[in-house]
Parts: sequence; C-alpha cells; structure tokens
Amino acid sequence: MPAEFAWRLSSAPYLGASVVLAGLGVVTALVRGDKVMRVALLAIVGSGLPWAMGYALATGTDEAAVAVALLRAGNGPVALGGPAILLLVLAGAGQLEQRQRLVVVATLLALGSMVLAWSTPWMVRDAWQLPSGTWYVRAGPLLVPHVAQLLLWSAVGLVLARHGVGRDRARVRGVHVVAAIAIAAVTAHDTLLAYGVRLGPPLAWAALAIAVAAVLWKIVVDDLLRARGLDGGAADELGLTVIGAAATMAVVGALAGSTHRLLLAAAAAPVPVAGAAVAMWLRARARAERGAPPAVDVVHAATSLEELAAFAATRWQAIAPVDAVTLWIVADEVLRTPGGRTIDAGPPSARLALARTRRVVVQGDLSTAWLGEVRGPLEHLLRSCGPDLVYPLVEGDRLIGVIGARRRGERAIRGREREALAEIGATVGRTLTYLARAHAAEVAADAAREVEVAEATRAQMAAHARAELVGWRLAAASRPTAGLALEAWAWEALDARRLAVLVADVAGRGVPAALLSSALVGAFVAAARSSVTSNSAVTLAKALDRAIRELAPSARVAAFVAVLDAGSGRLEWANAGHRGGTLVRRGVGGPAYRIGGDSAPLGGGTVALATGAVRVEPDQVLVVLSEGALTAPDRRGRPWGDARLGEVLGQWAARDDEPELADMVLGAIAAYTHDQPARDDVLVVTVAPAAS
Repeated sequence: MPAEFAWRLSSAPYLGASVVLAGLGVVTALVRGDKVMRVALLAIVGSGLPWAMGYALATGTDEAAVAVALLRAGNGPVALGGPAILLLVLAGAGQLEQRQRLVVVATLLALGSMVLAWSTPWMVRDAWQLPSGTWYVRAGPLLVPHVAQLLLWSAVGLVLARHGVGRDRARVRGVHVVAAIAIAAVTAHDTLLAYGVRLGPPLAWAALAIAVAAVLWKIVVDDLLRARGLDGGAADELGLTVIGAAATMAVVGALAGSTHRLLLAAAAAPVPVAGAAVAMWLRARARAERGAPPAVDVVHAATSLEELAAFAATRWQAIAPVDAVTLWIVADEVLRTPGGRTIDAGPPSARLALARTRRVVVQGDLSTAWLGEVRGPLEHLLRSCGPDLVYPLVEGDRLIGVIGARRRGERAIRGREREALAEIGATVGRTLTYLARAHAAEVAADAAREVEVAEATRAQMAAHARAELVGWRLAAASRPTAGLALEAWAWEALDARRLAVLVADVAGRGVPAALLSSALVGAFVAAARSSVTSNSAVTLAKALDRAIRELAPSARVAAFVAVLDAGSGRLEWANAGHRGGTLVRRGVGGPAYRIGGDSAPLGGGTVALATGAVRVEPDQVLVVLSEGALTAPDRRGRPWGDARLGEVLGQWAARDDEPELADMVLGAIAAYTHDQPARDDVLVVTVAPAAS
C-alpha cells in the first residue's frame, strides 16, 4: 500500500532550506558567468537539496521504513558537498589547475561514500522520531566519515586557497573563523543527535540556509560568478522543465488510478522529451539569429596615439570603476605607451593566448582558465599591463596592443560594464590599425621616389657589369638583398693608360643606404674625371671620404680603391675597412696573393688607410669580393668562407677554357646557399689585363 504523507509544521524548516537551495540553483543556472564556478555551485545545490527534501518528506510520514528510505536517499549526496566546496574555493583562488587531481580524488571518495549510503545501513542504520515529530537518522558505523568529508574538503580548500594569486586570493578573516567555528558546532550538535543524545532540535537546516544566503549575497554584490548577463537559453530550458514537470504530474494524476504502470510511463515519458526538444530548438534559433557580429569598420577620429590613449581612458573611466587606464602598443617584442614607457611583451605564447580571448580579461578570470605552461607568463603580462583588467587589441590573430586598467576600490566589474568596455576597446583596436596603416602608407609614398631612384641606379650599374678599358678587362656579378644595391662598384679611365676601380660596401639597410651607395659611384666618377692628373688610389679614397661626410655624416663605408697602369702593370691600392682583393694566376697552383691590410671605414674620424702597390702579371686576375659573399650561409647557417673561395679560384685556374671568373664565383655561392634570399649583398669584381 502506498505511503501517506501529511503536512506538519516541523517540515517547514527543511522546506524553507529546500526553497533557498532551489533559488541558488536557479540563480546559478540563469547567470552567464564562469563555467567552473557555476558547476561548483550547482554541485553544492545537488548535494544539499536531496538532503533537505528527504527530511521534509520524512517528517510528513508516520511509517519508519519510509522515513529511513527517504533519509538514506537524502543523506547519500551530502558527501559530494565537500568536493563541490573544494572546487569552488580553489577555482576562486586560482589554484584549480594545480590541484585538479585532489579534486578528482575527493570526488571519487564522495561518490563511493554516496553509493554505500544508498545501498547499505553503514551510514544511516535506522531512524528515530524527535519530540517535534521530525524523523532523524540513527547513525551507522560510517556516518561520521561520510559527513566529515564536507568539513574536511572545505578546510583543505581554505588552506590551499591562501596561496592564491593577485587580489583574488582567499584571505582568512575574523568572520571566516567565526563561520568555521559555528559550522563545526552545528555539525557536532546534529551528529550527537544521530547517536541518540537529546540536545534540542536539529540546526543543520539553519546553518545551510544562512550559508546559501551568504553565497547569494556574494553572487549579487561581489560578482562571485563573474557575471556576463542573463543566460536566455538556460531560462527557456528551465521554464520548459517546470512546464514539463507540471504536465507530467498532471498526466500521472489523471491516469494513475485506472492505467497500468507501463502505459502510464509510456504516456508520461514523451512530455519531458518534448520539452527538451523545444528548448534545443529555441537555443539553436537564438544562436542563428544572433549569428556572427557584424563587421562594422568604426574608428575613432584620432590623429595620434596620444589622442587615442586619452579617448580610451576617458570612456573606460566613464563606464566602469577603473582608473590608471593605459594604452600599450606591441612593438619589437615590448609593450610601449605613447609616452615612451616600455615593458616586456612576454613570450609569443602568452601574447597569442591573450589575443585569442578577444574580451575584457579580469585577473580573477584566469583562476579557472586552463592555461598550462602559459599561465605564469600570461599572468605576469596582465599584471604588468593592468594590473586588474585588460582588453587585447587584435588584428587578425596578432596582438597589436593592450588597454590596461586598475579597479577603483573592491567592487567587481559587472557583465554589462565588461561588454561596454569591450565595445570601446574594439573601437580603439580598429583605430590603432587604421593609424598604423595610414602611417605605413605615408612612409611608402615618401619612399616611392627614393626607391625608384635607387632601383634605377642599381639597374644602371648592372648594365655596366662588363667593360674593357685602357688595356684592362673588367667584370662584375652581384646579388643584392631586397632588390636594393648597398654594394657599389665603378671603374673609370684616368688617362690613356691608367684605370681607377672602386668596390665599396655601405653599412646600413634600406633606401637611405642604397641612395648613399649610388651617390658614392657618382662621387668616384667625378673625382676620377677631375683635372687633377696625379690622381692616385689615396687621393680618390680621400675624395670619397669628403663626399661621405657631406652626404651622410654618420654613415660608414668600407671601400677598396685601385689604380692600374696598363703600360707597367703596376697596381696601386688603398683599402678602407674592406677585406681587399686577391691576385690569382691562371694555370699555376699554390696559394693566391692577398691585397689588403688593417684600416678603418671611410666617414669616421681621421682617415686611416692601408696602402700598397704590386705588379699584375699578364696571366693574373684581381678578384675583389664583398663581405656578404664570404658570409653567405647555407641552410644550416654555415658561411661560404675563404676556403671555398680558394677552391673555386683553383678550379678556375686549372681550366683550359676561360670562363668569366666573376660569374663562376657567384654561381658557386648561389649553389652553396641553394638560392636562399641573401642576408647581405653578394658582389664579385674581377680585373684582368686585356691580353690575358
């Protein structure tokens, strides 16, 4: 015969505790916030609600067997409250990722204890009735370990949480100590009742109600869940669940007296299934209607980074309780403010993790994020920029900047405030991208004419890569970096017998260095064509030095200048910081003869040249290489080097035909580097007597 239930006043405390717990569950389900914190609170509700409902129902029956079954069912999930509180406290203090195994162990122990409580009398042996009519458990041998898990894991969580991070670390205050003492006293009081000691009515329901009220206060006032607003999908599902439960009860009530149990189950089962299907359809439709956010290209009318930083600070401070709002720009592995202050931008992994968030990040948000090895660098990056909250400015998947701020006071940043801050941050990010591209366009426009001039000069030099002048045969082979020639070469007849040759390397990169390289060629030609008939390698080198000081006082140029006399075969040279040249003889083995010496580049202080003279035999060739030719790397970064140059020169000297030595050396370098883009200009210039 089915058990009968009657309403009794002694059920009211437990019904009240059930309502408070259900309210906590509803609030947690409807608030869009931190997922881990929501799971922890729902687990607490799931462990406490069966307990409260079990006592409320047990109080309404006079049958001891029914009361025992209800009390066992309600006391089983109590052990799960300990792991749930442990999860909540560790998540709030940022210790969850490091203590995940502890949470798993606590949960498994609680689950095992729950199964034993449901299937054996080891936790709830029997039940006895208090004077108020309330049925209360009679303790089994394992009731104390079962209930003690609630206190044990809560205490472990509080101890571990003291080592939390930042402003969200758990701080043990006086109120926490008082609360812990009160909970321990209530637990001891109700445990003695379970052993038959009459000390008055149970008090656990009151402690539970107060604790739940405190948690609700933390959710509403202190933003425990780090709210993002109302979860509309969860609200629809909850409403449909209530409607489905009411409909199911109506079906059961209407058919219970006259229908077989199987038919009753078949009639009632489709109701919750239909409710779940409707909820899923509503959520899918809302997601489709919401879709992706429109790509609105809105930028703030700022003309400088300073104006943009002021705009971000003013708007953020008007929206939320924040101050010390700072705009940081990512540049050269550092974060820089418009005012010039810099901090380390952290490793690329931390910047990538921050860029992928695309939302306002509060320090406390990282406590439950699964970050792995990037946690430390990312937390350091946020503390440096914030220190309390940041918004990443992203272009594509690349972090281009950060807006950082400090909370004013202890009040949490609300969900709507975060959304408004993110809207302003998105505007700042688009404006920052616009300013960067506008600046790049201006630079490109200014440089276009210079690049055109530099390329034209390089093409002109390449067109004069072969020549035969006053008894000398000349050749040049080059491979510049990025299409801009920074290596310069030129030759000019001084008179009917003498020839002047220049090979120079401009220190620097880009268009300015390329223009200086072109200007050097012009200065060399002008000096060679001057009316000074006694032009020598030294006077030409000094003329170049004067030109460099006028054109670019801070520039440095390594140069090798040679004057060759076809009648006597005399080679006079002046070296300024260059590696010099090499004389190689055809058909004869042995080491080549180096021409050069210690010196300093042109354009510095006092001109410091290495000079000398040597006779060039009819079967000799002068070879001058740039430093970039010898340092050209292979795929493993190993330079080509003097040894390989010697091998190529030896192969050329031993050949019966007469291949162009400059092209042969350049080809050997290209084969060695597998035609990878050059890091530095590669230049080979050869000078040989025309009769050789």
